[in-house]
Amino acid sequence: MTGCGIGGRGIGGRGAILALAALWAAGPLAAQEAARVRAGEHPGYTRLVVDAAPGAAFDWSVSGRTLTALVGGVAALDLAPARAARGLSRVAGLSAEAADGGARLSVDMACDCGARVQRLGDGRIVIDLALGAPRPEPAAAPAILGAPAAGSTTGAAVPGLAETPEPAEATAARAAAPGFVVAPPRRPAAIAARAPVDDDAEDARVAATPTGGDDERGAEASAAAPTAPVRPPARAAIPARTEAAQTADRPMDAAPEAPEQSRADDAENDPDPLEATIETARQQLLEQLSRAAGGGMLTLVDPNQPLPAPADRPLEKPDADAAAGAPPMRARTAADIAQERVGTRPRPARPEIPAHCLPASGFDVVGWSREAPATLQIGAMRRALLGEFDRPDPQAVAAYVRLLIRFGFGAEARAAISAFAEDVAVAPHFADMAMVVEGEAPPVDGPLARGVDCPGPHRLWAAAAAALGGALDAQALDVAALRAPLADLPPRMRALLAAPVGTALLEAGRLEDADGVAGLAARSEPPPPLGSAPLAILLARIDAARGDWARAEAALTPLLDRSSPDGAEAMIRLVEFRIGRGAVPPQGMAENMEAMAFSLGASDLGGRLLRAAAEARAVGEGLGLALAALAILADRGGEAEAAYAAARDLLVDYEPETGEGAAYAEAVLAHEAMIGTEAEGDPARVAVARRFGALGLDNLAETFMAPALARGHPPARIAAAEAATRAFAPARALSHLDGLSGPSAARARA
Repeated sequence: MTGCGIGGRGIGGRGAILALAALWAAGPLAAQEAARVRAGEHPGYTRLVVDAAPGAAFDWSVSGRTLTALVGGVAALDLAPARAARGLSRVAGLSAEAADGGARLSVDMACDCGARVQRLGDGRIVIDLALGAPRPEPAAAPAILGAPAAGSTTGAAVPGLAETPEPAEATAARAAAPGFVVAPPRRPAAIAARAPVDDDAEDARVAATPTGGDDERGAEASAAAPTAPVRPPARAAIPARTEAAQTADRPMDAAPEAPEQSRADDAENDPDPLEATIETARQQLLEQLSRAAGGGMLTLVDPNQPLPAPADRPLEKPDADAAAGAPPMRARTAADIAQERVGTRPRPARPEIPAHCLPASGFDVVGWSREAPATLQIGAMRRALLGEFDRPDPQAVAAYVRLLIRFGFGAEARAAISAFAEDVAVAPHFADMAMVVEGEAPPVDGPLARGVDCPGPHRLWAAAAAALGGALDAQALDVAALRAPLADLPPRMRALLAAPVGTALLEAGRLEDADGVAGLAARSEPPPPLGSAPLAILLARIDAARGDWARAEAALTPLLDRSSPDGAEAMIRLVEFRIGRGAVPPQGMAENMEAMAFSLGASDLGGRLLRAAAEARAVGEGLGLALAALAILADRGGEAEAAYAAARDLLVDYEPETGEGAAYAEAVLAHEAMIGTEAEGDPARVAVARRFGALGLDNLAETFMAPALARGHPPARIAAAEAATRAFAPARALSHLDGLSGPSAARARA
């Protein structure tokens, strides 16, 4: 028995019914699963991947900065993996909702991007967002090959093709296995038109054939509901040739054509495949020539009409020498015309590269090493440093310095430069690069002090150097120009440069750009303890800025036990995160920070540790105990100034809670000596005086600011005038404002 087919594959009658039943039973279960949506950033595009099932319907469109995708056969879309991805520079937001027969994915793009979409064999849908990619309108969104949209068919009509009658064996197979649709074979209309068709048999076949498309959904709909008879599609018309052309094609000694009856007899047999192929190619050539003639690219002439000869003189045989030197004749095509137009356009002038910019070869970190372990390469380089007569080999020394920089040994690279400085002069910017990989700021007059305006990797290295020195103008930084050189670096080097640049961007308020730079480095960098600690701290700060406190603290946890600057920075940020969300810092954290600050001595990091420890104590134990702990630290040798500075900063930032007024005033007055009477204590005195005024202690506020008022500190005078006004002493208030101008003084006078 002839098997009937689904999708072009033969299935036996009983096996086909069982297979269809299995598919029907599995359908509802598959539709209940949520499809994962993953994401990742790549140079030049942002990739989204939907883990759809094979054969699931899919359609998409772009409207403005929103890409909408419809995924069939799923009950929901799991966006957690995509939202957890970092550095998605072209994605501003993701959302999903249920739709008819599936789910709808909405992508808020951060650029006027389009998308390149492809469907993999296992069902996954890959969406690459990029500038210049297609942007189909919602009304005419293209479907992905192999995944028809709702109401569409996989076998779209192709110009020049028409369906031919269904074979008898297919009709018999349809009757043997009801409920299945046999897809009729397609043949070119030019071939089908040559075979005679029995109109009565054709009408009967079409009336018995349900319509609904070539896809599986159309087949099921056709089997469920009979349709009205439909006439077969019109056969493609072949332009008739003129009698003169037909006569010219026949040889002079050709036999006369057979009568019409003879042609009818010959047509009973199938046409010759070779003749049909030639006829099809001929029709396609005629269509192409017609389109070219309609576009003005060539002119059609009657081949039966000879070209007129010049009337004034007879045709002459061309000169052989002249003909040999003449260029060959060729048609002037549309491509030639377009090229001529492009050539006449003025080319935009290339921007001039500043003189201080270095070539990209000077920063080719990847090319400075081989595919071998660092220890083997460094050892071989060291043995080659000295040449004949124990003289340093300049090329070997330069290669050795570059190799050390490549693997992040900045201190060793600077030591090698210094050791051979008398005999070998390496490129000056190598010393600056060695400092950058060690996390140190290069000199302000070094080669990397300038270069943020340079193209290529020089811009990236200069931006990292400026960020380490606190001199980077992060607001004016072109982040898009940094992505390509950053992606070209080895993974470890990528993290070393991304951390300072991303930190500067974050502190400048460019959260998305900071996340993009950090995410580009985090793709190939493992988390601590194996990965870069500065990058992990940057990622934690980005998470905290987004309100994901749990993820931010989890990123810092592996660093808290380190007795290094990275460990100190992690403790400072953890206290900052806890206070930022209104929680108490971990118990014992303040003691650990005070001990590490003592070991660091009089340093900037030590002072920051003391301030963070005081804030942690103030939140967990109260302002009085925090100031008392700083007073104890001030009594230790070498820590007095750092403790006093921490106390002043704490009093500037501390806000007493409701009902804490008396305890607040008592703690401040008990440790007033830590504020001092010098000018550096004026901001703390003004902040405390304003809080005294809010507590109703206006007279105490004026008295507390006496040292600042004696210096004529403008903020102190305005605060004293406000306190005198609340104390119903307008004359004293005006005396504090005498000679002051500006909006604040005007408001105080009012």
